Amino acid sequence: MTLPVTHRPIDSDPSRAHIQAMAAPAPKPPAGTPSDTADVLAAIRDLGDRMERRFGKVETDITKLDERQRKIEMEIVRLDGRISGVDGRLAGIEGQLRQIPTLYQLAGLIFAIFGAAFVLIRFASGH
Repeated sequence: MTLPVTHRPIDSDPSRAHIQAMAAPAPKPPAGTPSDTADVLAAIRDLGDRMERRFGKVETDITKLDERQRKIEMEIVRLDGRISGVDGRLAGIEGQLRQIPTLYQLAGLIFAIFGAAFVLIRFASGH
């Protein structure tokens, strides 16, 4: 069972008698005199000219930064080539260093020479 829906204005409800109807908004004042408008337009034009000069400077700075970036990239490529050459030379030096005997090996060699000399002196004599 559904009840019928009735639509009626808010003002007709006696329980809302204390609520006042809203008034229409006040009309906007006129835009101003033509001289005020001209002043505003001149100020906007002046602001636009200043912004255009600033953007021109920014574009120039960006061009300079792009040129610097290109120079830095070229220098990085050049240094990368030099670094890879140094890597090759370091590998060669590392190979040569691996051929040098260690301190323990040198000490063992000297000890062996002294031992051999002792043996030769001790047993090679004609006694």
